[in-house]
Parts: sequence; structure tokens; C-alpha cells
Amino acid sequence: MGTVASRQRRAGTRRAALGAALALVLGLGLAPVVSVLTASPASAATTGTIQASFTNHRGTDGSGTLNPTTNNTTANCIRYNPGSGTLTTSEARTAHGNEIVNYRTRSWFLFYTPWSAWQTTNRCPTNLSDGFTNNGDLREEYSLGQSIIGLTPSPSTTVASGTSFLLGTFRHYNNPITATASYYEGTMGVSLGGSALSSTYVLHETPNSATPASSPVNNDTVTFTNLLRTETVSLNGMTYRLSVQGFTTAGTGTAQCASTPTGSFSTVVQTVEETTTVACLWARLDQVRPLSVVKQVAAAGDVPGSIPTTTFTSASSVSNSPWAASSFSLTPTAITGTGSSAALAARDFRATGERVTLTEGVPATSWELSSITCWDGGGAALTGGVTVTLVTRQVVLENVPEATSAQTAPIVCTFVNTYVAPTVLTLISTTIPSGTAAVPTPGWSFTVDAVGAPLVTAGAAGSVAATIPVPAGNRVVRITETLQTGYVFDSMVCRRNDVGALPVTVTVNPYDLTLERGRSYTCSALNLRYGVDLVKQAYLATDTTFTTPLAAGQERQAGTPVVWRYTVRNTGQTPLTGIVLRDAYTVTPTVGSPTTGHTVISCPGRPDIPSGTTVTIPSLAAGAEISCQSSGVL
Repeated sequence: MGTVASRQRRAGTRRAALGAALALVLGLGLAPVVSVLTASPASAATTGTIQASFTNHRGTDGSGTLNPTTNNTTANCIRYNPGSGTLTTSEARTAHGNEIVNYRTRSWFLFYTPWSAWQTTNRCPTNLSDGFTNNGDLREEYSLGQSIIGLTPSPSTTVASGTSFLLGTFRHYNNPITATASYYEGTMGVSLGGSALSSTYVLHETPNSATPASSPVNNDTVTFTNLLRTETVSLNGMTYRLSVQGFTTAGTGTAQCASTPTGSFSTVVQTVEETTTVACLWARLDQVRPLSVVKQVAAAGDVPGSIPTTTFTSASSVSNSPWAASSFSLTPTAITGTGSSAALAARDFRATGERVTLTEGVPATSWELSSITCWDGGGAALTGGVTVTLVTRQVVLENVPEATSAQTAPIVCTFVNTYVAPTVLTLISTTIPSGTAAVPTPGWSFTVDAVGAPLVTAGAAGSVAATIPVPAGNRVVRITETLQTGYVFDSMVCRRNDVGALPVTVTVNPYDLTLERGRSYTCSALNLRYGVDLVKQAYLATDTTFTTPLAAGQERQAGTPVVWRYTVRNTGQTPLTGIVLRDAYTVTPTVGSPTTGHTVISCPGRPDIPSGTTVTIPSLAAGAEISCQSSGVL
């Protein structure tokens, strides 16, 4: 309490733009202040008239006990303007205390004498008094009025969601009074669109023990309880959350509230003695969009035997959000079709006033997170306010644009997990030891460029397996078989191991095989023995049917005509090509030096094989033979 030299009341007239036609429903539920986040506001629309009122203003001991317990209204001179509980779009006020009236009197000669000193008296006004000045013929008097608190509703009828807006301007006209109580409690009400918000308060009229009166030690305090809250409102078929954020201080005297808040919000207003303190009451409107999480599974190749449960965690910047410190599990039951998705029921998410982080747990072995996408209820991908980080398996939704219709309001964030089976390449080396059936043969070696080292077949099965990394959709690897002596590579049959995959047969070594991610393959190489046999026999030229070969070392009369027959036989398991046949001779005369040369060979019945000292047999199937011959004289 103190003395104030002058006072002027001014209703707050600053317009706060907020966006959406709305019947605001402000109940009595408690909720913490919503953090202010920058966001693009929606278009402005009608909110309804904002009104204010005061009721149940009374003197107490600061703990709710009346002081005095009887005739409290009379003893503390409680007054209202307009009446208690009456809503108004102008400033609603309540006051207490006997106003201090300063006066002096004149003599009958209408002038002041030395005995006309100023005096004071206390008076309880009939109506709420904000001061007066009278200058009569015989008496001059003035009063600064009672101690008054007032709330001027914002004249705004539109709001922009995602930003703070002014609910009203609060003032304490801290005039000097006399009263029985030092604390005054009551209820301040705010109505928007016919729905009411009420908050109780305690005003502490501190003793003015410090000098000057404006010293902070003398400040009175107005403490509001159940002021901060978050209420659900409906707008054009969509849901919004209205949050009362608290007070900021505008200043003293004729100070006014700005269009946006500065400083931190509070539920306590410090008021300065002997002046008027101005504080601003702020609120915020945020669109609520239903948010759900969907887990989908797929397979990049081979299908898993079972689908593991995935645990998700969520965090929110709003402590009472359904997404705050939450965890849930989702388990699809099939890779494709019905059951390949599992969904969490939608929970409220404040598009412009909340940051929600969704994190998927570490995938099971051979599973990986392939993608995270967020879509609206109309099937369109969210274009803003969504940050996906696959490395940390997270999506953060913050400052998400508001929906333009009830249909598009829902948000679904889908996590797709893909089963990637190990890509195993099995290599089998086979030979045909007897008969016509190929059998696996151990001891052969392969090289696969993805492995970088020889792979030796082992065991009776004659096979070796290697896991090949395939980071992308497919990868080409080169398979090289090292041939053992006496064998040639015949062919390789490669097939994907899943049911229905068709085999591919190739006749080249090395072979470039394309591996699909998540698929396993088996390649079987067939290696065949090769061999050739040459038999040379001599016949008399007269033995045209080659019936009786001449015995080796048998003597014949010089000048006897003979025919040498060459039988070339393929004794291996694979056709031979390009077989070269040539026969050298040496003639040793009785007198003189020996001479050497090559006999002319022909292959009767094979016009494709020209005669000559060297003949080339184009091909010879396995087990086949060919006969060629040459003529001479002993």
C-alpha cells in the first residue's frame, strides 16, 4: 500500500491475429505451459468475443481464511465494476479498502487560514472508486481511490494458431488504502465464445516499510493459481489445443501490451506501489493432428521363418503429451498382403506446438530399416516439419504445417523393415569317374572376387560355401575354377535356391554371376577328363582292307610297297578339337648320310581334312576315332 500522485486507466487495444473460426472451450483442467515454437500461422478466422469478470473478492489471512470472518465485504469495502461475476468486453474491475480522502476547509470568508491545513480521513465509497477531486465553496478534497485490479479483454476476434496471442491486459491500480486484511483472494474469469476460464488469485498488500514507496521491497504481488492450462477446442471439424501461457510485464503507468510476448511467462505479477502496473495475459492455439505409427515388413530375397517384434520409443517437447516418454511394440505377421502391416492407434500431436521424436529399436539380425515416410490423411507426403535419419532410426516431427481439412489432418508415419537373408554362394565341383553320372569331387578350388581367396571344396560332397556381401540390389561376382591336370572345364549350372527359380547353364570359365540381395545361389561345375590315343600300324600295299598288320621288326625285301595306318582315338570324356597329326621319318642309306622328313598323310573319306605332311583333325567326340594313312616303299 502507498501513495500515488496520478493514475490513468487504459484498456488494452492491441489486436492479436490468431487463425481459425472457433468456439473456444476453456475448462478448469490443469496443464503446463506449452513451449513456444515458430510456425507458419493458419489464416485468420472468427474466435468469438473475449470477456472478463471478477467474483468472490474478499479479505483473507493469505491461506483462505476470511479476515474478518464476518462482514468481510463491509469491513474490507469490497466493490466491483461491473457487478460480481458480470462479464464485460470493457475492463472488469474489483477493489478493496477504504480510500484515503485528503481535504481542507475554508473560512466563511472563503479563504484559507493558517489553520486550514490538509487533513486525511478514510471512507468506504458506495461504488468502486478510482478517485475524485472536489473543490467546493467551503471544502476542497481529493482521493486517489481504492486498490483496484482489472482485466481488459483483448478486442481481437481472430487468432493465428502456432503463435501466442493476447487474452487480456491486467492492471493493478496500487493506491493507498486502509483495510483490515493484507491479503485479498478472488476469482478472475475469461470467456471466449461463451465458454469460460476461471483462475483464483491471491493479492498480497505488503506493508510499505521501505523508502521510497516505489522500492521493490514494497511491491505487492498477485499470484494466480490454476491459470496455466491446456484445453481442447473444435474448429471446422478439426481439433485444436488452447494453452494459457501466463503473464508478461508490460511496465507501469500508461504502458500497453505488445502484439507478441517478450520475456518469460509467469503466474505472479509484481506490482509497484503508488503507480499502475500493467501485465499481459497470453495464450496459444495449436492444431491437433492425429498421429499414428505403422510398421511394415518386406523381404529382399528369401523369406524369413518368423517376424520379430519391434519396440519403438517416443519423446515429446510437451510433458503431458501422449508421446512423452512412451514405448510401444508392433509385430506384423506376414511379409506380403494381409498382416504385413501393424499400426499403433492414433494419438494427438500438436502440429505447430510440439516436437515429437519417434525411434525404432535396433533391428533383429538380418533385418534392416529401409525407409521412414510420413503421409497425411489424403495420401500426400508431408512436405515440411519432418526430419528422417535412417542411421539413428528416427523421425522428428516439429513445426509441421497445419492441415487444411479434416480429411488431411491425420498423419501416418510408416517404418518399413526389410529382411535381408545372407547371400550365400555354394560352389560344387563334379567329375564323371565312371559311367555317365557326374558326382561331387573334393579337392578342387574356386576363386570368387568378393571373397578374395581360393575356396577349396571339402568333404565327400565336394562343395564349399561363402557368404557374399551384396550392399545394393544386386552385385556381379566372378567365379573362377582352377583346373586340375588332366581335366578340362565343361560347363557350370547356376541356380537361385528359392523355389521356382530357373537354372542357367554356361560354358565359360571364369563366369560372371549376378547375385540378388538376400538370395542364395548354388553353382555346380562339371570337369571332364581329356585323353587321346594314337596307334600306328604298317600293312602291305596289297592289303587294301587292312586285315593283317605287319609285325614289328619283321624283315621285308627292299622296294616292298607298304601303307602306314594311323588310328587316333579320343579316350577322354570331352570332345577334342584341333588334333594335329604328323609323322617323321629317317632314311639311312648304305653309303652316305641319313636323310629326314615328314611323310604325306591323308585321311580317306574326310574331304574336310586336306592331305599334307601335317594334318589337323577339326574335332573328335569322346570315345570316337579316326583313321588316316600314308604310303611308302621299304
